[in-house]
Amino acid sequence: PAGLVGVAYDVTLNSAKVRTILDSSVQVSAYVSRSGDEGMTSGSVTLAREGLLSIDSLSREAGAMVDDIVATSGKGGLYPHGLPIGKIQSVVQDSDGLTMTATIKPFADIKNLTDVFVIVDFEEKAAAADQSAVE
Repeated sequence: PAGLVGVAYDVTLNSAKVRTILDSSVQVSAYVSRSGDEGMTSGSVTLAREGLLSIDSLSREAGAMVDDIVATSGKGGLYPHGLPIGKIQSVVQDSDGLTMTATIKPFADIKNLTDVFVIVDFEEKAAAADQSAVE
């Protein structure tokens, strides 16, 4: 697989529906691999038409740049750390002047997928659940 595609829901014995990372209801805790800056990805109808998504709340000081790679952070326990998501295509400063939003081109060709690899369990998931129970 080239990169993260989305999250499965409505799972049966032989099939599952998938909400892709381009969907506005899917948010992924992610980081920029070069700088370590973290943010949350999200989709929108406008970006999805172009096969893109965004990552927001990036620190202006971290300096995310075009061609930086974005991957899952593992926070929240839904996705393991380090799954590649895509490459930054553009970066704009947010209106607050403190943060930036970047547009991401996913590594996975989401519009033309025929097969996916499904992760059903991973080590960080249990750790995140344990951490939530403590807090």
